[in-house]
Amino acid sequence: MTNTNTWTQSNIINVETGTASQVAAYSLYGHELYQYNTVVMAADTHRKLLLANDEVPDDPDEDVNFHMDRFNTFSDDLAALFQKEVSDKYHLHKGQCILHVDLIDNNMTAVVSIQHYEDYHFIVKDHKITLKD
Repeated sequence: MTNTNTWTQSNIINVETGTASQVAAYSLYGHELYQYNTVVMAADTHRKLLLANDEVPDDPDEDVNFHMDRFNTFSDDLAALFQKEVSDKYHLHKGQCILHVDLIDNNMTAVVSIQHYEDYHFIVKDHKITLKD
């Protein structure tokens, strides 16, 4: 079963049909994100998690560690959300879940949804995590 939604990177959306593919977690970085079976993200979300208020460093290579503390805080908040709403309640581990992440409010808020991997029902829907400045 293919999950067709818009929570994905724009470069893998079929422009003719509008369907979107999932992004395998191993293609992303981060000590939390790779543990999920599948991660689905809006365009450049994984990079923008490191940037506050759309700021762009002068050196393109600099953005890798630009706001690593911001990313780490997000990962900690995400881990706490998963533990409270998914692991404790439903006894699922991260490999059984699909993680959706998108950014709003000029990259200052992450919108997180978590689905069960086998039947795609949402366990957490549109939970907002405030990101550090």
